[in-house]
Amino acid sequence: MAAKYKNKIITFYSYKGGTGRTQLLANLAAYLCYYENKKVLMIDWDLEAPGLDYYFGFNRKEIEKGLIEVFEDYVRLVNEPQKKVEEKDLPTFKESIYEIYKQSKGGRLDFIPAANYGDDDYTHRIASFNWFDFYDRLQGK
Repeated sequence: MAAKYKNKIITFYSYKGGTGRTQLLANLAAYLCYYENKKVLMIDWDLEAPGLDYYFGFNRKEIEKGLIEVFEDYVRLVNEPQKKVEEKDLPTFKESIYEIYKQSKGGRLDFIPAANYGDDDYTHRIASFNWFDFYDRLQGK
């Protein structure tokens, strides 16, 4: 007998671009929200070529904070000299969640963008982020 889970994480991955991952994610999320009355949080982990926001007509100029900004906040915080960082002080993704759609039956569609795309330095920031340092030395989670 299969166990029923209240929350699920569904991921789409392909090493090749142009396979339809983002479109599939957008369509499945919209279906689950609209027809199944589910609360869906989509996260655009495609830092080099983000595009999830386009499928929902989201205005990129309204995006102030995304994944990379939260990671950068974490790095700045834990690199402060002689400061003991407690878990409650760590940056969260709460400020990075943007509502796309909310329906009266309880369904909701939100997303966390890859970053603030309006930043002129976006490409450089993504390319220069030190993931090894983040996970290994700084114990990023």
